[in-house]
Amino acid sequence: MNSVKKYVFLIIAVITLTIGANAFAATGEAIDNFQTSILVNTDGSLNVTETITYNFGDSMKHGIIRDIQDTFTNQDGKNFKKPVEVVRVINELNVPYNFVVTGNGAFRSVKIGDADTLVSDTKVYVIEYKVTGAIERFSDHDEIYWNVTGNGWE
Repeated sequence: MNSVKKYVFLIIAVITLTIGANAFAATGEAIDNFQTSILVNTDGSLNVTETITYNFGDSMKHGIIRDIQDTFTNQDGKNFKKPVEVVRVINELNVPYNFVVTGNGAFRSVKIGDADTLVSDTKVYVIEYKVTGAIERFSDHDEIYWNVTGNGWE
C-alpha cells in the first residue's frame, strides 16, 4: 500500500509541475526573433539596424526598453565611449513608434512605446542607430568590437 501512495503522489506531482510550467510559459514574454544588420562606414562609424520581434505573451505593456551600451572598459581598465545616436524606431510597415533616448550609466536607454497605449501579442520593432568611432585603428590592423544583442533588456 505504501508504494501505491508513493506512485500516486509521484503522478500528481508530475502533473502539477507540468501544468504549472505550461501555465507560466503561456504568460511569459519572449523575443521570438532578433536580427541585426551592420554597415561599416569608411569614417569608422557603424549604421546598425536591429529588427526585434517581441512577444508580449499574455502581458499588456506600453512597449519595450532597449539598452545599448556606449561606454566600455578596455583591458587596461580605461573607459572609452562610442557615442550612439538613435535615428528612428519603426514597425515592419515603416510606421514610426514613439521613443525617448536617455543616458543610463554606460548605456543609452531607448524607451519605445506610448504611455497612453498598452500593447500585447507580438510586435516588431526596427531600431536604427549610428555608432561613432566604432573602429579601433592599430598600426598593423583595424578592429571592430560590437556586442550585437547586448546584455541590457527590460
